[in-house]
Amino acid sequence: MPLRTAKDTYRKTHVKMAEERAQKNPGATGKGTATAGGKSFEVADGAVLIAAITSCTNTSNPPCSWPPGCWRAMPQAGLTAKPWVKTSLAPGSRVVTDYLKAANLLGDLESVGFYLVGYGCTTCIGNSGPLRPEISDAVKAAT
Repeated sequence: MPLRTAKDTYRKTHVKMAEERAQKNPGATGKGTATAGGKSFEVADGAVLIAAITSCTNTSNPPCSWPPGCWRAMPQAGLTAKPWVKTSLAPGSRVVTDYLKAANLLGDLESVGFYLVGYGCTTCIGNSGPLRPEISDAVKAAT
């Protein structure tokens, strides 16, 4: 899908999903509530639940990866992962971890929620593991 059509495609898909859910379960709202870290929050249709920096995001090739200045700017801007988002950092090799350490970037990534979980393929092939039970329950309640 061309990037220029992503927003419109998302909106149309979101509407269609809500219509299909209403037909299957008229009482479903598309929203569920979860509690984590003593705080309650709403998990709604379209919410991002998994965010990963993996080997396929070019972590193994520093010139092609996200510019280090962007990674450093995330914590400086106060960005953090929402409590319902499962985050992970799974670069292609230990050498990438060495790059990140040498550039003093590993701490920046950790401060916004991206901790090293392993090396290689994870999220896309289902190796991210399950969502936390309270998040999974909120998603089920929404449908």
